[in-house]
Amino acid sequence: MNSHSCHFEIGSKTDIGLVREKNEDSIFVDDNLKLFVIADGMGGHSAGEIASKIAIDTISQYIVERLNREHVQEKDLNKLLLESINLANFKILKESTDNPYLHGMGTTAVFAITSEQGNIHLVNLGDSRAYLIDDRVEKISKLTTDHTLVEDHFRRGLLSKEETIKHPMRHILTQSLGLNEEIVPFLTNLKFPVGNYLLLCSDGLNEMMTDKEILNVVTDPKIKSCQEKCKKLVEISNEKGGVDNISIILVKNLGPDSTNSGIVV
Repeated sequence: MNSHSCHFEIGSKTDIGLVREKNEDSIFVDDNLKLFVIADGMGGHSAGEIASKIAIDTISQYIVERLNREHVQEKDLNKLLLESINLANFKILKESTDNPYLHGMGTTAVFAITSEQGNIHLVNLGDSRAYLIDDRVEKISKLTTDHTLVEDHFRRGLLSKEETIKHPMRHILTQSLGLNEEIVPFLTNLKFPVGNYLLLCSDGLNEMMTDKEILNVVTDPKIKSCQEKCKKLVEISNEKGGVDNISIILVKNLGPDSTNSGIVV
């Protein structure tokens, strides 16, 4: 995991939105290792902000230190990612137990790392999401599972897809970091085709914009860079109400021969 055959363009943005007093989201981007992390904290006072920062710091440090210290084969990446999120959960639980002021804090997490072979290794817990976007056929695919009560009812056939969109209980999480000692993160691996985009976001984005609206911005040829696309997504989310913090990481696979790779954070 020391070098990459693919080049990427990366944009990222986090915004407080128009309603919340604080930004309790945290993001992390490692351009060298192609590691991308978003956490959306919750809890009273500053607890959500602290929980998301613990998650980001623990997950990123654990993965970065391991990858810089030893040669990790691709077949072992899933184990590495799961170890990192379990460690973050342990640290958040311990902090909330040791400090009554932080009792009940928690956070979502969605994070991904791309391999030299052009594969995405992706984990999420809670309702922060990841999407794969193919602008050649204008298709957006949700990659993650929402760990929410409403999503659980949908999977069991108790609610239709349309009923889930504005359901009053759609924000109730069934899983998050800091909620229980045992967590069952969603994990998936997939190919990252050249020309496609990987988008990670907190629910402040998909609460304000439909998947189709997100797709239209990302595939708009007039909005050139990933950073400009992130800014536009935040701008539209705020125009539509900005009820929550909004965090986005957008990554485009430019392919092995591109000379235009870069990071704009």
